[in-house]
Amino acid sequence: ALSSQISSFLRGHRERAHRERTKRIVGGDVPALKALPLSLLIQFHFEVFAQLVTTRHPIFAQFAGYDDEAMVDICHTVFEEVACAKGEEPFYRRVHATKMFILIFGQLAYYRGLAAIVEHDESQGKIVKDGGYLAEMALWMQWQHEGLLSASCLSSIVKVDAELFRVSSRKHLVSSEFFALYAKEFVLRAQQHRSDVDGLDDTFVEVASDEDFRVALKLQPQPCLRRSQMQVSRLTWSV
Repeated sequence: ALSSQISSFLRGHRERAHRERTKRIVGGDVPALKALPLSLLIQFHFEVFAQLVTTRHPIFAQFAGYDDEAMVDICHTVFEEVACAKGEEPFYRRVHATKMFILIFGQLAYYRGLAAIVEHDESQGKIVKDGGYLAEMALWMQWQHEGLLSASCLSSIVKVDAELFRVSSRKHLVSSEFFALYAKEFVLRAQQHRSDVDGLDDTFVEVASDEDFRVALKLQPQPCLRRSQMQVSRLTWSV
């Protein structure tokens, strides 16, 4: 039998989830979208996700100007928006990371070093607000989550599927080389950060702005890639 503490938590969570899920609608909750012709569905995903992710992560903001065809493909196949009720846990410690998480709406709390928690004490966690993102390592390297992520309130998250991202981006020459260039720099900096006193966890951010991104990769601000900039070795991102 379940302990009274866990049983009480489960009852409360079910009640909150039922109440809160009626307050936030995401694309997957709209049955009519499933009836759209494929071409319109692809366009819908591009219009929705391109806006959401390019305003929240520098790499997608920069890439959006380089290869429209690849960006449309990525938006259609890679991103998924989901609603999380208060107390839901998108991931926990020591689980293989397969997705990056971008917060669109609400608030999350990240608890480093925890694999499970029943009563959440946010004073012990790192607060993630609108526009924040976690577990980017899943896109570029082998990674196990180093903590637990919990929704502090009703929240909307865009999941970036790492395997689908690799497959989709490698189908296009420019995106393959663009992201390989970034992956190489990301892994290098992550390894350097791992050796620091605080170590590496799911909140690691390699670049915090568009300008940081351009400086890190030595790119020009205009959307124009030079072949010399892209002559990097093809690498397997799961290093």
